[in-house]
Amino acid sequence: MSSESGVPATSGSEAAERLTKTLCGVYALCFVIGWLYKRWLLRRWKRAILEVLREQCAVVGEDLVRLAGSSASRDATTLVTDVWKRADNGVLEVYASGRRHVAGVLLRLDPVPREDVFTLIHDFLFEEAPDRLSIKAFISTKMERCVFALAKKHELKRLHVSYRELEHYTEQVTTVAPDLSSEYGVLADTKELAQRILNASRVALLNRYVDIIQRLRFSDIYEDEPQDDDEDAQEPDSEKPNASVESREPPGTLHPSSWSQVVHLQLALPVNLESLSEVLRFFFDLVDEVATMRMSHEAQHATQALRELVQRERQKRLNRARAKEEKEKAEERVARFEDAERRRRERREYRRRARSQRAPLRIFF
Repeated sequence: MSSESGVPATSGSEAAERLTKTLCGVYALCFVIGWLYKRWLLRRWKRAILEVLREQCAVVGEDLVRLAGSSASRDATTLVTDVWKRADNGVLEVYASGRRHVAGVLLRLDPVPREDVFTLIHDFLFEEAPDRLSIKAFISTKMERCVFALAKKHELKRLHVSYRELEHYTEQVTTVAPDLSSEYGVLADTKELAQRILNASRVALLNRYVDIIQRLRFSDIYEDEPQDDDEDAQEPDSEKPNASVESREPPGTLHPSSWSQVVHLQLALPVNLESLSEVLRFFFDLVDEVATMRMSHEAQHATQALRELVQRERQKRLNRARAKEEKEKAEERVARFEDAERRRRERREYRRRARSQRAPLRIFF
């Protein structure tokens, strides 16, 4: 019928080719739109973050933290065209320094790959995590002994068992901030610490930005990576040096992975830049509070007693493991000795039987 009307019939291969071209065109269009939108968002976020960083810190730029406080760092700031550096998996990093009580600040911006339409569909269907910003402040002064964590309740339990400092030194606190949003849970080593941190103004800000602030941690024995399954692994040590001692690097060089006194905030990046700026200022205000905070004598004694108890229990586990290992080695040595003695007895018995079965020697005259 198509041939009678003068319109050629479309074959199945031509229809498939046309559909493929259409899908490729749609994907390319989504890629371009997503890339442009992501670039627009990143430019706005980076501008807002750098504005607050330059307001709160004297030096902003990659690796300038090692020169913090010197004239070279201030001169080098003008030479850095883009202070954001790209790390693994598309994560952007920026360092800052030049703030009292702080050796340095590290910000990591992890954006969603919006140029990939399949990733967007997956994130929309499964409600994956949005764009994230992680901020770590490395305290340079001697902090009070304290361990604190605030997170959404569905994540708090995982945090409690993932980090040794939280598992051994903290417990869930529920009565210190009755006005705090029910979505949050709090871990602290003492109730006094939670009361000092969760004052009325901070609780109000946490409740106002409950969809933005995801996790808050600080400690003088901070662990950067979750613990492994070895329960007798090395405990966090508050006396370990915070700077490189046995290295060739200049004095004051920052080592984020090995620093023990850390304040860490993780948040979902909002589109509203005013909210982002307010949360960042809240973070720096908290850093000043944590760096200069002094607990009561009762809280200090309780924290010290808890840490000594945990250390004694760990030493007992190590002693039991060492005694068990020594016992196994001794049993192995005894087993080897008994096995060698048994083989010697078997050889002697074999020779005795061989001699007894040998025919007697007869002498004929």
